[in-house]
Amino acid sequence: MESTGLHYIFAAGTGILPFLDLFDFLLESLLDPNRENCNLFKNGFKLKIFASFRTIGDFVGLDVVENLIKINREAGLEDAVEMIIRCSDAKGSQLFTVSYENFDHEFISKNVDRNSERLFVCGPPGFNNSVPSELQNHGIPTSKIMLV
Repeated sequence: MESTGLHYIFAAGTGILPFLDLFDFLLESLLDPNRENCNLFKNGFKLKIFASFRTIGDFVGLDVVENLIKINREAGLEDAVEMIIRCSDAKGSQLFTVSYENFDHEFISKNVDRNSERLFVCGPPGFNNSVPSELQNHGIPTSKIMLV
């Protein structure tokens, strides 16, 4: 499997669920020496996750993503996986950033690189309409935005 460059995931609520297999695959590729050739991070793959939840307890798979971030940092790949969580009760962490901002034009302008490879969006209908629209307003071509 080959994929390089910067990829973004925008997820809200249960919109995180379609990405759990990807997170698990990435983690397993780092932990299993027999899957060394599957380690995308060594090829320049980077992932930024922007996730929004009502409460931190709603983030299914948080432990997998935290382990993914931790193992990459231990391997010297500090910026391979980064995450910003928008949530009313999340506490600060060394593994992710907590934000109270909406994923709107201002947030996207501050946090999204126009030269990214792909941007994946999954959440409730309003989220699935507004985020791609804001990404397009930021100059991201529609061909790079994937609605999951």
